[in-house]
Amino acid sequence: PEYESMWAFTGTIDNSDIGATIAADSMCDNLGLDSISTGSTIGMAYELYEKGIITKADTDGLELVYSDPAPLIALIQKIAHREGFGDILAEGSRIAAKKIGRGAEYYAMQVKGLELAAYEPRGLKATGYGYATSNIGASHGNGSLAFQEWGMPVPRAVDRFADDGKADIVAYNQDSSALSEVSMVCAFFNSFGPWYPTLIGKMLVAATGIQEFGDMRYLRKAGERIVNLERAFNAREGINRADDTLPERFRSEPLRTHGAPGDGQMVTRLDKFLDDYYDFRGWTRYGIPSREKLQELGLGFVVKDMEPLYAKYEKQIE
Repeated sequence: PEYESMWAFTGTIDNSDIGATIAADSMCDNLGLDSISTGSTIGMAYELYEKGIITKADTDGLELVYSDPAPLIALIQKIAHREGFGDILAEGSRIAAKKIGRGAEYYAMQVKGLELAAYEPRGLKATGYGYATSNIGASHGNGSLAFQEWGMPVPRAVDRFADDGKADIVAYNQDSSALSEVSMVCAFFNSFGPWYPTLIGKMLVAATGIQEFGDMRYLRKAGERIVNLERAFNAREGINRADDTLPERFRSEPLRTHGAPGDGQMVTRLDKFLDDYYDFRGWTRYGIPSREKLQELGLGFVVKDMEPLYAKYEKQIE
């Protein structure tokens, strides 16, 4: 079983039964469910049950008690077939929490509707900022996971608990991930240093004869272009700065590590990071790629779609 799937069916419900964990992962594969989102959403349901926000009357009689994996297995089947309570959970934690109400939204660990992976934003601030600004939500494979916080020196290592000075790191990782995706390889490969773009560049030159592919600066620009085009698409569809956020818990509940490093940490300077990140990206303070940045990247054809947004926000500033 893959690491994230192991976490999704253990840590989220305090499950130590390895057999149930492997069974849950296999079920998701066979049923066509994303294991991270499924495990996280079911984990939310367990916590809602513990808090008394939902009861057996809501869960089709299932008792969602931490460390008991039997309801986990039952809920995966219910989600896949949209049966009973499974139909509520089937579209993920954000929509499920909204349907349940009664304060359930506070317990949905998601960004832009996508559930977080296993990496704790309060102990990995750049990773948390990457979750917040990712174009697809809290995906660890979309450039959010910052190996620089664990000592990787490219472009530079950073203190994982530091709140500031990480805009360039987040942008670097997102651009690198975009490059990996269009090269159709695991995004993690590109996370461990500059060797991968160099290698893929040589391969592209050999395969196509196009010499530009051998230029690292050109490849980096390609990654940046992808991220900006995705961002412009999102902006056109109504996503803006308000969506570049993290669940409230990370911003209001201190991390408890029982004496290990990170105890008491919270994400408290997200707004400051967003200002720095947008400035670094060449975007407006509303998180929209500027006219100048789009032109610079050869995306001038996108500007016309952004003009109504520029006008809207410029008017607000006035």
